[in-house]
Amino acid sequence: MKRSVCVAGGGASGMMAAIAAAKAGAKVTLLEKNDRMGKKILMTGNGKCNLTNLDMNISAYYTEDKDSLVGKVLEQFGEKDLVELFKELGMDVTVARDLYVYPNTQTAATVLNVLRRALTYYEVMCKTEATVKNIKKESRSFCIETDKEAYTADRVIISMGGKSFPKTGSDGAGFLLAKKLGFQVQPDYPALTALICPVEGQKIISGLRADGAVALSIDGKKVFQDFGQIQFTDYGLSGIPVFQISRFASQLLWNKGKKERDRHCIEVKINLFPHMTREELYRHIENQLAMFSHMSYEDAMSGLLHKKWIVFFGRRLGLFKYPDALSIPRKLIKELSYELTELPFPVEGVKGYDFCQVTGGGVDLSCVDEHLQSRMQPGLFLTGEILDVTGKCGGYNLQWAFSTGYIAGTYAAE
Repeated sequence: MKRSVCVAGGGASGMMAAIAAAKAGAKVTLLEKNDRMGKKILMTGNGKCNLTNLDMNISAYYTEDKDSLVGKVLEQFGEKDLVELFKELGMDVTVARDLYVYPNTQTAATVLNVLRRALTYYEVMCKTEATVKNIKKESRSFCIETDKEAYTADRVIISMGGKSFPKTGSDGAGFLLAKKLGFQVQPDYPALTALICPVEGQKIISGLRADGAVALSIDGKKVFQDFGQIQFTDYGLSGIPVFQISRFASQLLWNKGKKERDRHCIEVKINLFPHMTREELYRHIENQLAMFSHMSYEDAMSGLLHKKWIVFFGRRLGLFKYPDALSIPRKLIKELSYELTELPFPVEGVKGYDFCQVTGGGVDLSCVDEHLQSRMQPGLFLTGEILDVTGKCGGYNLQWAFSTGYIAGTYAAE
């Protein structure tokens, strides 16, 4: 007789869990609160769906796990396994910049359609508009209660996601259910998100994009640094390198009271010339000003900086008051070179769940074994964003969703 498996949550992880369980021979029911499966997939990778990354390793993930469960998961079902599975399901992939894996069509809708087709192919019973309210352990099975009816299954996989992109239905209900079931749940927070960093003259540089280095310091200690294109906005900073460092700030700012937040000094420093030392940049600016010494500061700096930056620093450092480039003191040139390599942005907050790419926090990894099965309640599995693991931008979070889903589905079917 076939093992019965019920999957709660029809996102990337849940759909993969259902496919893997059915492929392994189980009779599978997939429950989804929305009217369609996998809505959030359409929003990944700017609509292109960055499936995974060929540079897959544990260092791309942030977790408090001391036993490297992330590594064990990736060893069981890694990036090559995922690519092969999608090929088996009828989808070709393409690789951008030697690392980033996308569907060959470069559209997330293809990934979603392929997963939905696989659900049909493997005869998964899909129930939409079914909100899971409770899961109860019975003598030899589980009872899964929804807002409409109850289901019975030998095994249950909770794949209800986090809180990111709430308009797709992500409301954190999985965290509440996990707490109800007795799991240790770490406080959730927006991860991979933009930072709110008000500075004087912000409107001048709003809309600018620049390649550079972004370093986050907490109480004077640098905790993380990344490189890439930075976006300067009317509220602060955005862009992939900002997303990569944001979780460290968000952990301190999101769930803490004002008094606790005020105890910490959180600051981002931007280096707009990471390919040069500060001394090299100083000499470069000095030579530029000397070459056009008879011109104004603004005209002399043209070609070296975007006009908005010229105005921003001109006002910030009082450079417009000098009649020509020759009269600008060396002290101010040094200060300008310093600011261009260490421009400070005090962090006052983070953009919330409507803007973040993934949710930090969730069920502590110590609660599950290497097959994602609960250590407290055998037969109950957890996958994806509900677990306390956050990957970097670049396909790592989708890989985690697919890996955990596939492993949990496969072992739940046993």
